[in-house]
Amino acid sequence: MNLARSLSRGLLGLVLMLLTVFLIAAFVALFWAQFETLNTMEQRLEAASPWLTALRITLIAVTVAAWPYLVRRWVTDPARRAALLRARWRLAAWLVILEITLGQGLVAAFIATLAGAGA
Repeated sequence: MNLARSLSRGLLGLVLMLLTVFLIAAFVALFWAQFETLNTMEQRLEAASPWLTALRITLIAVTVAAWPYLVRRWVTDPARRAALLRARWRLAAWLVILEITLGQGLVAAFIATLAGAGA
């Protein structure tokens, strides 16, 4: 029962964190749209694309590097700690896969190719 409670508490924290990030991003986008046109925003985001990619890659590297420290600090159960420490490189692989598919526009390019082939 303790594992289920800690898992649900962790998932609740994750959902709340993601919701907060989404709301902040939506607020910033709406606030930004009050001062610039959509085309200008798109041009500025395109110009900032290399910096945003570098930021995402840096966040992935920091997450992988800090993983052992964070797990040892926050997880008290030895079995869960060992499992999470073993999962470090699996986490890194999934983050890189997500970056390649979503961050680099691979999914959007694939869908555009499908749409172009179907027309």
